[in-house]
Amino acid sequence: SVTGTGLFVGGSSPSPSTINFTGGAASVSYNAAPSVMATTSPVNVKNNFFVTSGKTLTLLTSILPSSSSTSNNWNFTVNTGATLVCGTNEIGTNAVTARTGFTIQTGATLKTANAGGVWNTTTGSASITTTAALASLSAGATYEFNGTAAQVTSAFATTPAATPSNVANMVINNTNAAGVTLSAS
Repeated sequence: SVTGTGLFVGGSSPSPSTINFTGGAASVSYNAAPSVMATTSPVNVKNNFFVTSGKTLTLLTSILPSSSSTSNNWNFTVNTGATLVCGTNEIGTNAVTARTGFTIQTGATLKTANAGGVWNTTTGSASITTTAALASLSAGATYEFNGTAAQVTSAFATTPAATPSNVANMVINNTNAAGVTLSAS
């Protein structure tokens, strides 16, 4: 268990830091002030984040790298049986040079209240912000839209690739009268 305040620097190229959100309870929360994780020294930062099976991680703030250097590699994985509750927060950055990988495995759940839905390449518009090449969103995962404002699903592609893209479970739990708009079929 880690509590208190301080600076998380992260790992380096030969030995990335691994952060497992496991907690003693079934649910843990991530809260940082500010939400930007400092990666100014060293610049070559490598971080691997995992939400462990059977656990729920609730983001109370976003997880955003403070540097978009090509030498910064971040990977975030939601394992089978795990749940990530983003709320209106996000993971990643929209910088073309950024290397934020995101994987949601078969049997995992992603819940978003973000108006922009699941995935986009523009910061502030969706729960996951990264390039298409670095996003691996399983068709066998559950995607829940639970916002209080109008939402779009976003045009996210699932793996394995299918035309049209499909998901095993899409849950609409939005309380706004406008609901959720399907961005792609």
